[in-house]
Amino acid sequence: MKVKLVIAVFAVCLLTATGAQAFTWHLSFYKVKAATKGNERRACNRDESCIAYGAKCERVSESRIDCVGATFHELEYGEAECWAVYHWGVNRFGRSKVRIGKTHCRYVE
Repeated sequence: MKVKLVIAVFAVCLLTATGAQAFTWHLSFYKVKAATKGNERRACNRDESCIAYGAKCERVSESRIDCVGATFHELEYGEAECWAVYHWGVNRFGRSKVRIGKTHCRYVE
C-alpha cells in the first residue's frame, strides 16, 4: 500500500512539473512589430523635422520579442537617426507588456 502511494505521489509531482514547464505564452510577431511601428509613426507625426520611421524586430523566445524603433530627422546640420529598444513580453496574467528604453540619437554621415 505504501509503495502505491509513493508511486502515485511521484506521478502527480511529475505531471504537474512537466505541465508547468511546457506552458509558455506566445506573442504574435506581426502584432508586436505593427505596434512598435505605430508608436514610431505617432512620434514622427508629432515632430515636424521627422522624414521617416521604421521598426526591426527579433524573436528572443515564444514570450519575448525585442524591437528597435527608429525615426529619421532632417535637421539644420544634417540628418539624424533616433532609436529606442522595445522589450515586448507577457506578464503573469497573459497580457502583453512593453518596456521602452531610452531614446538615442546620432547624426547620419
